[in-house]
Amino acid sequence: MYKTLVRKNPSTYLIEKLNVRNFAKASEAPQHLQNLQKFSEHEDEVRAALIGNILGDAYVDRRGKKTRLQFLGSIKHKTYLLFLHDFYSTRGYCSKNVPQEFNQLHYSGNTYGSFRFGTYFFTSFNDIHDIFYRQPTDEELSANQKNKRKLRYIKRIPNNINEYLTPRALAFCKALHG
Repeated sequence: MYKTLVRKNPSTYLIEKLNVRNFAKASEAPQHLQNLQKFSEHEDEVRAALIGNILGDAYVDRRGKKTRLQFLGSIKHKTYLLFLHDFYSTRGYCSKNVPQEFNQLHYSGNTYGSFRFGTYFFTSFNDIHDIFYRQPTDEELSANQKNKRKLRYIKRIPNNINEYLTPRALAFCKALHG
């Protein structure tokens, strides 16, 4: 479990400010991508990367009627995270702004350098949110209140995962932790 700290610079933005500053608006996404309605309409290469990243450390952030993927990793995975950023930004899925380094405070008290970036929000990503996340049960909600964190969704492996797995998706999943 992680708590957020501030970035390594004099302006000391909290991570919430970092999100607002570094994530571009959905309206900046290319129109042809904004028009996609279903996850299956994305290119095969991008679908495989998204599935692999979700099976790995990426998480899906649903806000209202649109969804995005977010990527967070330690400084030791900087090269791979910058590769992912380039992969998605050259295809129009996220801003071309390079992810910024910030410090993250671990519950042990140690501070770690991290990188974070996210895709634009798309309605077509709602499908992958529904595939990989479920609503928590009442029991899970009450148990989680002790942690004082709001539990909105629980990440899961779908029963029909074989429909989504490809060699490329598995490569993206494995690449971060090689």
